[in-house]
Amino acid sequence: MAIPAKPFILYDNRFADAVPTATNTDSDYDVLNIIDWRGYTYWQADAAGTVYVTINCGSSKSANTLMISGHNFFTASATVSLESSTNGSSWTERVAGFTVTSNDTVGKIFTLAAGNYWRLKIVTASIAARIAILAVGVRMDFETGLQREFDADAQGIEAETKVSELAHPLGTVIKYYPRTVAARFKNLSPAWCANTFLPAWINHLSKMIPFFWAWEITGHPLEVYLVRLKDNHKLDMPYTGIRRSLNLDFVGVRE
Repeated sequence: MAIPAKPFILYDNRFADAVPTATNTDSDYDVLNIIDWRGYTYWQADAAGTVYVTINCGSSKSANTLMISGHNFFTASATVSLESSTNGSSWTERVAGFTVTSNDTVGKIFTLAAGNYWRLKIVTASIAARIAILAVGVRMDFETGLQREFDADAQGIEAETKVSELAHPLGTVIKYYPRTVAARFKNLSPAWCANTFLPAWINHLSKMIPFFWAWEITGHPLEVYLVRLKDNHKLDMPYTGIRRSLNLDFVGVRE
């Protein structure tokens, strides 16, 4: 039986260490779009076939997690793999070639590895590959598991309804369906909060920049999402004895 993975966040990204390149790119879909954390801007190859998206980090940099959002890998019947290199010519496969069952966000974890260069290999037969966000980095594992009654499928409805003078509904326009995540943690060590979580909060989360979230990627590999903190989120890490608690509320777009 596989050991359940701890919940984690991925905001670290080797592909943002420098300017990424791609072996071919449609002129309307710049490769820089993969690192802007926007799910509505894309990189796209200019043709089907084998394409590499590569980053030269400038020095040896580590990673153990791959996340991709806003792709068309299912539609394009793509095979995808991840490789690293110390010299840019000899490559070691870190994530073996895989296919997907939908165009939803996909995530893979792998043994921690380091390389000066990292590249994503995508092979398609007849449709050009497309990616909105590509992140390869060292994930932030939470120190403990989630508290009970976690709902991985919680969703809301952002809508506007017009009503008559007597409050009869005249019509509703649904804007989108936000995915909502309420992550509750207890028994966290003060050291983890100070040395692991707070740097993530200061450098990324509190800036309202999106990031990737997975609550249990071993048993639920399809339940990985691109999210951000809810507006007006308040950081609260109260002590209970010598341990701390942490409540986080995320929101993302349902794919």
